[in-house]
Amino acid sequence: MNNKRMMIYGIVTASIVLLTVIVAVIYYRSLAGNMVLSIDPNAISLPSIEIADNIEFEPSSTRLEVDSNLDQAGITYTSIKLDEILESEGQYVDLDQKYLAYSFYLKNTGMDTVSITYYMRLTEFTNGLDDYVRILIIEGDGNSLMYQKEDQPNLDEQMPSYNQLPIGIHFETSRSIFSSSFHDFRPGDIKSFRVIIWLEEQDPDIKDNHQSGSLKAELVFSIERGYRTESNQSRLLSSENEELWFTLAQNCNVDFEVYYGD
Repeated sequence: MNNKRMMIYGIVTASIVLLTVIVAVIYYRSLAGNMVLSIDPNAISLPSIEIADNIEFEPSSTRLEVDSNLDQAGITYTSIKLDEILESEGQYVDLDQKYLAYSFYLKNTGMDTVSITYYMRLTEFTNGLDDYVRILIIEGDGNSLMYQKEDQPNLDEQMPSYNQLPIGIHFETSRSIFSSSFHDFRPGDIKSFRVIIWLEEQDPDIKDNHQSGSLKAELVFSIERGYRTESNQSRLLSSENEELWFTLAQNCNVDFEVYYGD
């Protein structure tokens, strides 16, 4: 008789525990909703970009690094061999003048047409080299822009004058050189970039500073696409689905290092 009572008691207890768990789950779901991770239907394929220092992209990568050790601090813009640089790939070495020149390519290796944002910034510099450095960016078919820190007037409130030097675009901040973007970058499209870094001999700041030191910069390209999570909320919280968006971004980096000796 006692065994029968114990069996009935065990069955009742297990039933109560099971019912409590079921009620708790139902209650929790009524408050929290059913969170479902879903992909935006317009983003079935992941976007992808790669860089390389040759048009064949053999090999391709998401990071390139280039450095130069130079024993001559100042040169003029007119001494840069632009025509030869435009015909080159990778690092171009000028045996007559000392500057860093590097050519590379960016490719859309994904399946979607995308927009690219990119920026360049100084990551490290010594001995005030940032005051008189010049950075020339040549994109695609030859469109070029030259960047520099903003010139300051001398003691007589006169601004520096330059001979045969492109009009400089001022750095955005003390470290941010520029930021830009381009659109309609189709699958398989390739865009070339050429970066030339030198210390401009005509800049008056070069005479007041050490002509040795180092300068490091990075050029970063990124592509972003949206994904979302859908939360099917109960009627206690909302009568509609809640959409939470986050983005996945892929970056390609080019790192530049220039060292000037005494």
